[in-house]
Amino acid sequence: MADGTLAPLQARLRPILEAFVPAVAHATDAEVAAALARTDARLAREPAALRRQLRVLVTALHVLTFLFTLRTLRSLDIAARARFLLRVQDGPIGKLRLGVWGLRTLLFLGWYGNPQAGAALGWRASKYGWDAWTGVQPWAPLPPFEGRARASNGAPGHVPEDLA
Repeated sequence: MADGTLAPLQARLRPILEAFVPAVAHATDAEVAAALARTDARLAREPAALRRQLRVLVTALHVLTFLFTLRTLRSLDIAARARFLLRVQDGPIGKLRLGVWGLRTLLFLGWYGNPQAGAALGWRASKYGWDAWTGVQPWAPLPPFEGRARASNGAPGHVPEDLA
């Protein structure tokens, strides 16, 4: 990991990551470590105070889980973890709400920053932008539809035949 912010928290972050991204439950330890490394690399650019707050938040989530459920976060099933984290996220304490939202965003960045994870979802974006789509020029005007049709309200308009 980049600066080691998440290295000591890796075991504590996995149940949280599994609650946010259920596919992680079937991932290997290497895939989870790679996702956390991407997250850690992003965190390395943040101030040290923010990284400390993240470590405190993760610890607080584990303590709160035990206080409210008398079970550890890891021992809860994934649905119960997700419900608990949602309850904290929607709870009355603003700093916890913000923290859970930010943690979720960071973990999404780490997991979905992997090109294979995006491809598994059918996401076809490319770092090369529109140049990756050979033959497609989004700025070119679309050809007009053949024939004129009437919209459902009776007004004339261009409606494709399969929608008319």
